[in-house]
Amino acid sequence: MNGLDANLIIANAPDPVFVSDLQGKILQANDAVYTLLGFRKDEVLEQSLSRFISVEETREFMAALREVVARGVTRNARLNPRSASGEIIPTTLNASALRDPDGTVIGAIGILRDMRAYEMVVRALEESRRKLDDANRAKDEFLATLSHELRTPLTAILGWVRLLRSGTLDPASAHRGPEIIERNTRVLAQLIEELLDVSRIITGKLRLDVRSVNLVSVVVAAMEAVQAAADAKGILLATNLDPYLGPVSADPDRLQQVVWNLLTNAIKFTPTGGRVDIRLERADSLARITVSDTGKGIRPDLLPFVFDRFRQEETSIGRRHGLGLGLAIVRHIVELHGGVARGAESPGENRGATFTVDLPLTATRVGGLEPEPARRPLDREIVRPAVLKGLRVLVVDDEADARELMRIVLRSSGAEVMSAASAEEAFEHVEQWHPDILVSDIGLPDVDGYALIQKLRTLEAERGWSIPALAVTAYARAEDRTRALSSGFQMHVAKPLEPADLVAAITRLLGKDRGAATVGT
Repeated sequence: MNGLDANLIIANAPDPVFVSDLQGKILQANDAVYTLLGFRKDEVLEQSLSRFISVEETREFMAALREVVARGVTRNARLNPRSASGEIIPTTLNASALRDPDGTVIGAIGILRDMRAYEMVVRALEESRRKLDDANRAKDEFLATLSHELRTPLTAILGWVRLLRSGTLDPASAHRGPEIIERNTRVLAQLIEELLDVSRIITGKLRLDVRSVNLVSVVVAAMEAVQAAADAKGILLATNLDPYLGPVSADPDRLQQVVWNLLTNAIKFTPTGGRVDIRLERADSLARITVSDTGKGIRPDLLPFVFDRFRQEETSIGRRHGLGLGLAIVRHIVELHGGVARGAESPGENRGATFTVDLPLTATRVGGLEPEPARRPLDREIVRPAVLKGLRVLVVDDEADARELMRIVLRSSGAEVMSAASAEEAFEHVEQWHPDILVSDIGLPDVDGYALIQKLRTLEAERGWSIPALAVTAYARAEDRTRALSSGFQMHVAKPLEPADLVAAITRLLGKDRGAATVGT
């Protein structure tokens, strides 16, 4: 390349271009060089390239220059010049021989490419790949944990069912069997509820039924629900509840869930013979709930992350404790109420932990409120017999075990029961048997429960009669309930089914108070 060609290239090139002699001194540069480095023209020309790059890169440049001179080739290299502001600028250098009119190599012409944008993209891609890898790893770990948490109670349930059927158990063991089966079934139900709550949180569909709430009654109800678990480990539940604390505007069921989750978490990580304290007090304009324990504590590096979804202290097989969802659900519910779930405090491992929740008090203070009757969602009242006496109930479910359960529950409450495994069979019973109420699953084969009720309502409009209908289904999201009601059902009850809930729902649907147990929450 001759001098005239070099001048034209330097003048017109969009990239930074410079010319150096054989000793690496810069003889010429275009405006893009000054823009890139932030130096004035007089600070660049007649300066050695070593002023702008490191000693090591200067050696590499001179080696490339010697190769260009000796072989007349083009060389590529990485240079990281320092700008006038001190910034290290990543670039690539393309160096070619600069020749005089006789063809003698008299220097080099270098073209720089600013690599900052490229490296930023590369870093972003690497970060995205890292996050994707982390997400995949978290997903795999979560699925492994979910499998473990589901299989554990299922093992107990299946094992005890087989033992009971074998007839080989002594009377004391046989008496314990149903209790163990029930406890593990409730564990499964709780896991499912946690997964559904997280789904509602992620999709923004977790809703609150807000009213004026006495927090003392909420805390008492939650404590009663976990008392059996505490007793099983010999853990003392100690309370300090301010009875004169003002009310809060809140969803009482969701707040009970918050306290239940905090207490369950404390009991889970507290060894046998330990202690769990719960305090309810006023803190300025806030109601403060504090749960502390004498358990295994939390490492300092994990304290900021205890309310994150799926976070576990350790992922090893022997250290799994649940799905890692309970505290994340606590934080979201509290934030929906305008409160704050403050980060956990712990002096260290094996020294216990403390969790604090702050909720805004309502403007009107109510002194000395008597606690509302505590609800016991995990200890339902047995339905009294003959509560549905004389009623004809048509049960529709494609699962034989579910049909049998509802048939036994309803007959024990005095109802006459007819069952069907499909929508087609259900219509035959409607035509021939004329039930007083329809209790139907949604996930039916061929024609689902939505189509069943819509067809039934169309038929009723033609014939001038109407059958109340209750949806009993494992589709338990808020949108599932809305769809069931808009399709023609009057009520929606989610599985797993509590016998008392089923009977109470039917009596409420028919407007008949026959003394059934109140549906819990």
